[in-house]
Amino acid sequence: PKEREQVLADLAAVRAERDAGAVEAALASVESAARGDENLMPALVHAVGAYATIGELCSVLTGVFGEHRAEEGF
Repeated sequence: PKEREQVLADLAAVRAERDAGAVEAALASVESAARGDENLMPALVHAVGAYATIGELCSVLTGVFGEHRAEEGF
């Protein structure tokens, strides 16, 4: 629990200090790349450089591609 609290505090500090507009623009670029046929990696690298979180990136990608559901009953 102590480590979890520290991680959440660190995340809150990063979110408070980052440029929210740059993050939003970078996430929009990730979404645009995901919806098109261009390479996602440059947009992802740019978003990480703007301090977008893994959760934010995953949310954008899930919004575009959906969530994988394994078939049942092999």
